[in-house]
Amino acid sequence: MERVDGWAAKLENYLLGRHDKAFEWGTTDCCMFVGDSIRIITGVDVIEYFRGKYNKILPAFALMKVYSDGGTIQETWERIAENHEMEQIRTKDLLPGDLVTMKAEAANPVAGRLSNGITVGIQSFTTGILSQGPDSLVLSTEPDIVSAWKI
Repeated sequence: MERVDGWAAKLENYLLGRHDKAFEWGTTDCCMFVGDSIRIITGVDVIEYFRGKYNKILPAFALMKVYSDGGTIQETWERIAENHEMEQIRTKDLLPGDLVTMKAEAANPVAGRLSNGITVGIQSFTTGILSQGPDSLVLSTEPDIVSAWKI
């Protein structure tokens, strides 16, 4: 994927406006946060399939199941990465805006079970991974990264 001119400033502005937004299915959940970030960085909407199609947990995971032939967040983002020809990279090669899946404690036990304890995030401009938390974006400084892709 190619990054658009001025992506860093655009992403920074998005993060400043988004940092204190609480989790809400279909608008400010983990997948929407990462998808919106990638769209800002590249101009490509990698989660177009999901937009406007859910606002609750079970429909979200049902859509992931159909899209990925599996249903987990990991399988969904592997399929998104494959469909958009994202290069899988080592964690030591992460740059700001790159995509990761990582292990995480879910605030909602149903979401934790359905996601197998995996969430998505992006590499921050500093050290760590930004992801959606219950009340705001969260910076994980020592994330347990499962997979990483170059954006």
